[in-house]
Amino acid sequence: PTGFRPWTGRGLTYLAVDVRRLNVSLLRWFREGVAAALGVPVGHVHINQLNEEKNGIELFVSSDRLGISEPRPAEEVIQSLNVRVLHRHLGHFGITEVSTE
Repeated sequence: PTGFRPWTGRGLTYLAVDVRRLNVSLLRWFREGVAAALGVPVGHVHINQLNEEKNGIELFVSSDRLGISEPRPAEEVIQSLNVRVLHRHLGHFGITEVSTE
């Protein structure tokens, strides 16, 4: 997979993958791989929706600041993402892009 392009914007983080072949088990595996690539607990990675129009997974990452769980800014998530770890855990998903909107 290549073409990781962070886009500036607000809102959620998108990872472009072929969503038509995903099932619940693969989504759990995907979530675990994203958590590993971010170095956060799996419980902080939340899949918002599968976006068939964009052929990607829309997600957000929560943080526990001052005891209140809130979404981390998408730009911060992308900057924190370890692409090597992401490829190692999720290379078979064929992620082609990571962006914000």
